[in-house]
Amino acid sequence: MCRAEAHKLFSRKPIFDALGVQLFVVVHEHIESEIKDFWPRYWGGGVLLDRGRDFFKALGG
Repeated sequence: MCRAEAHKLFSRKPIFDALGVQLFVVVHEHIESEIKDFWPRYWGGGVLLDRGRDFFKALGG
């Protein structure tokens, strides 16, 4: 998902909140400057680090 897509999805957060759904983004590497640019500018919610890339592997990545 690109930054524009993430921003578009997060702009719909009130809809997800009303449904009781929490939004998180999962990243596979921690590059501090990239995370600081991404959050909260494009994504205002939780950011999870998938150190072992297990989530990505489960999705076929």
